[in-house]
Amino acid sequence: MLVVIAIIGFFLLISIPAVANYLRGANVRTAADQLVKDLQSCRYIAVTTRQTRTLSLGSPVPATSYQYTDVRGNVQIVTLPGQGTVTIDSASNFPVTFNSLGGLQGSPATATVTGRITPTRSHIYTISVEITGKVTKAYNFNAP
Repeated sequence: MLVVIAIIGFFLLISIPAVANYLRGANVRTAADQLVKDLQSCRYIAVTTRQTRTLSLGSPVPATSYQYTDVRGNVQIVTLPGQGTVTIDSASNFPVTFNSLGGLQGSPATATVTGRITPTRSHIYTISVEITGKVTKAYNFNAP
């Protein structure tokens, strides 16, 4: 019985850090997916309502939140998960404004969502918005 308990303890000792790293990585993925979804929603709302819609960062970079106006005209403020460990580290051509045809007003935009997984490893997602309004996401593993 003591051997079984020792083996279970050993596996728990090894698995807890791995689970913590997985959860930190999930926070970064969730933040990037949410930003992509909200950019697409902002575009669809602009087309549906035939009005321009803008998504802007809540603060200068590194930002931990962003905001946009939903279909009912209410301002939605979205805070990134991870209690400050996940940030939008860089953003070019923000705020992003979609016109009534779904395209961008201005130049293509990019944002980088970053989260530190371990002291030596980060997960980085680059979100791009083309002039046509298409939103894409790319993953980059960073091990400095």
